[in-house]
Amino acid sequence: MDNNYNKEIKNQSHDEIDLKKLFLILWGKKYLIITLTLMSAFISVFIALNKPNIYKSTALVTVIESSTGGGISSNLSSQYGGLASLAGISLPSSGGADKTSLAIETIKSRSFFRYLIKENDILPMLMAAESYNPISKQLILDSEAYDSDLKLWLKDENGINYAPSFLESYDIYRSLLSITKDQETGYLNMSIINLSPVFAEYLLSLIIAEVNVLTREKDLNESDRAMKYLISLAAETSIAGVKNSINKLIESQLETQMLANINEDYLLQSLDPPFIPELKFAPVRSQIAIFGTITGCFLSIFLVLFYSMFFSSNQFIKFIKD
Repeated sequence: MDNNYNKEIKNQSHDEIDLKKLFLILWGKKYLIITLTLMSAFISVFIALNKPNIYKSTALVTVIESSTGGGISSNLSSQYGGLASLAGISLPSSGGADKTSLAIETIKSRSFFRYLIKENDILPMLMAAESYNPISKQLILDSEAYDSDLKLWLKDENGINYAPSFLESYDIYRSLLSITKDQETGYLNMSIINLSPVFAEYLLSLIIAEVNVLTREKDLNESDRAMKYLISLAAETSIAGVKNSINKLIESQLETQMLANINEDYLLQSLDPPFIPELKFAPVRSQIAIFGTITGCFLSIFLVLFYSMFFSSNQFIKFIKD
């Protein structure tokens, strides 16, 4: 019992001596640790101050249902769904869940991004942005990569074009875009981050507008093809019951065309439209400076101990072996 007690006291005493020796080693190199920590602090502050401001424009939108609860469209699926499916016609639905998923996946899709950059001259702002001038409120582009006057992508000294590939551009687009669904309300929270608050608002507004245009054109084209088919089918049919069903389907297509032509907000409607942010979203410079300083302090302590362990006098090596 006494032996175990003495052994425990000896271990505790040894631990205290070890901690004391470690403290003495660090204290002996205190000026080096302070110097390295200050250098880390200066570097962190320099990096934080030179990071450009990032702005975030947000919008709250809702998905518009194409039909009302008691109208023709709400009953078409149950009454004439079989005939419509045989004809290859999609009927309006009274639920909005599928349309919400459609809106989200459409905005995130490569095909929509291809349509977006084809119809709008936004690729240079996405891929050649260098800085933002808050006075002129202009996004400054990299003059070595893109000629703003000629609207042409330039080539480097080796003849390689600076024009980005489609997938590179799409990856940047996805990194700037955020779109989530509120599970309680079903509304969509959308946001765009960018060096320019003006371009962030413009791009977000453009996405909402173009997804409405694209969806409207798609539904109108499908409805036109369905109308032509149904009219030709009705002319060839003499059975009253079938003709009545076809007429109901024609009515549904007329309703689709009416909604598409009178509603500018066809799929998405802004409850809280995109805005030009006044305050930056990132970076948080104080956090960068504090994190860099603390990291530098710990690294300097580690380097002092590492050097003392492997490159210093044999006294420390003897201390490790004891």
